[in-house]
Amino acid sequence: MWFKVLTVTAILYSCSAEIAVLILARGGSKGLRLKNLQKVGGTSLLSRTIYTAKAAGLHDITVSTDHPLIALETVKDNVTEFRRSFATATDWAPSIWGALEFLEERPNVTILVLMQTTSPFTRPDDIRSALEKMNNPAPFDCVFSVTRSNKLRWRRTQDKLYPANFQVGNRVRRQDWDGEFLETGAFYVTRRWLLENGQFQNYNCTVQEVSAIQSLEVDTPEDLHLANSLLNANLVF
Repeated sequence: MWFKVLTVTAILYSCSAEIAVLILARGGSKGLRLKNLQKVGGTSLLSRTIYTAKAAGLHDITVSTDHPLIALETVKDNVTEFRRSFATATDWAPSIWGALEFLEERPNVTILVLMQTTSPFTRPDDIRSALEKMNNPAPFDCVFSVTRSNKLRWRRTQDKLYPANFQVGNRVRRQDWDGEFLETGAFYVTRRWLLENGQFQNYNCTVQEVSAIQSLEVDTPEDLHLANSLLNANLVF
């Protein structure tokens, strides 16, 4: 454990990077009231995310919020609170606005790790691995979490169905292809200059693959119940 943390720290120093973790946690979630404070395994989604960042060996951790109860939880967990503006805390504001608002106050940050509280089963090892990949085996501009899917997809165009990722006359078997990568939204590791261009990703990115269970995203009461059931069944930790 300590060896892994020291290894990541050494890599970060060697590339002269200033790493900061940002957790966007607004209070106005609609599908699940005060979603960031809902509990999985007796711990709030916000605290689980903070603990994961700390266990990954990261110390510069900021929670950007517009809600006093979330701010209080932030103080209890001994990380930095950032007063999120009204404009970036609306349900129509993209995450990049919140990231740029934070970066304006932190000119020293060169790599931002955006972590989402809605992914309660993100593992510290995956955060460490994503950071290592930023410079190994070659420099990347971003690393983000994905899970693999072997499902056959369809799309509807002008009231007609069309296969989206296969040919009707040549249906591929699950075991005969590598599948597709689906973004989980759990975390994005991105260089500052790319964010300042208004993007979390470009064509010089790589991915950190996680399991389907780890990719669970909590947005509804049903998701929250499922997360607690998986934890109680010892299928995740």
